[in-house]
Amino acid sequence: MTEGPLAVPRIVMVLLVRDEADVIADNLRWHLGQGVDHVIAMDNGSVDGTTDILEDFAATGALTLIHQPSDAFLQERWASEMARMARDRLGADWVLPLDADEFWTVPDGQTLGEVVAQFDGEADMVRCARRNLMAAREDLEAMSWHEALVWHADPPVPLPAGRRDDPTPLDPPLLYCRLPPKVAVHVARFERFLPGNHDAVIAGDPVVRASEEIMIYHAMIRDRAEFLRSNARVAEARERDPAVAPSTSWKSRRWWRMDPDAAYAEALPDAARLRADVAAGRVRRDTRLRDLIAAGRNAARGAAAAEGGDVVG
Repeated sequence: MTEGPLAVPRIVMVLLVRDEADVIADNLRWHLGQGVDHVIAMDNGSVDGTTDILEDFAATGALTLIHQPSDAFLQERWASEMARMARDRLGADWVLPLDADEFWTVPDGQTLGEVVAQFDGEADMVRCARRNLMAAREDLEAMSWHEALVWHADPPVPLPAGRRDDPTPLDPPLLYCRLPPKVAVHVARFERFLPGNHDAVIAGDPVVRASEEIMIYHAMIRDRAEFLRSNARVAEARERDPAVAPSTSWKSRRWWRMDPDAAYAEALPDAARLRADVAAGRVRRDTRLRDLIAAGRNAARGAAAAEGGDVVG
């Protein structure tokens, strides 16, 4: 951090990714344009082109890339290591732990960096609400994911308790459910993240605040095949680890055991269900993520054309 009354906190984003080529460039463009100073990305054995995209961003100096070939799924451990690296090597004041499918947004006229800076000196950890975006299954297969994901439950329903071994179908589908918040952490006394990066251990007596301005849009399901692959990868890694509690990643472990069509139907509504819920006022349209991704892609195409190159991602 720079010294003096106008000191601006340094914000570093940490990101664990595997096979996220459809979304990772959008994610990086958005957050780097919103006041994030640097990104540490750990690539966990991607084979779909994600690594190439990360290397392109690393070549600009905006991103530090770590290659992690392990077939384990040690999200909280690796995120904690990256957060400490951000503090100790890159001089970070604040760390934002993201997934590739999460977009941290603030009201128009502000940037994410400006909102986080308001908490500097006031909090050690800031809780940030998340919102599941969904589409009808038919639309998600027929359209680009960012064009299809323009609906959210209003209000979202409570998340069911762990249902890994309960055969009763989830109703409503999972993306109607309320999400736990994520946290931004001031890393001066940071020790480690807890599972899911929904909380953190801070030395001493940390001051915790909730942001009313940050909303994290969650584009969890962007493609049926990707949904099934992701569940299998997470479930297999969790099942191999005897130290993992049965409730950890219960959704992926449940769906991994199910018929693929039934699992997909538990996550997203079909078109008829979505129309009915929109008409009843249970689901509302929200195009914020669609619009910011479209704007980011258009800007990237324009910049690439001006430079005579290709768009990253």
